[in-house]
Amino acid sequence: MSINVNGQEIEINEEGFLENLDQWSEDTAHKLAKHQGLTLTDKHWDAIHYLRHEYFENGSSQPNIRIMAKGMGKKWPGEKVNASALFALFPVTLSKPAQLLAYRKAVVKATTNLPAET
Repeated sequence: MSINVNGQEIEINEEGFLENLDQWSEDTAHKLAKHQGLTLTDKHWDAIHYLRHEYFENGSSQPNIRIMAKGMGKKWPGEKVNASALFALFPVTLSKPAQLLAYRKAVVKATTNLPAET
């Protein structure tokens, strides 16, 4: 299965996750987010880039919600950042949509119901 992003076929698995991490781009994340009903804001991008950094710098491991909230609190000083604040950004479930948009090869499900390209 694949999706078309800017004329390039991006391979995804049956759950909607990237098969090849090298095919990730911000345009790919935008396309996946659109099909999740998300409009990406600066805060979404902060979370996406944070998750990508953590994934690639920490041996493909992902932070738990508490650690992510702490990390986002550093990016958003003066704001109360907790699980609720993060779930508000990615309302279905934080980990899956955020991870799908950020990096995951086999983990932000979004593309199994993609409409045909027009």
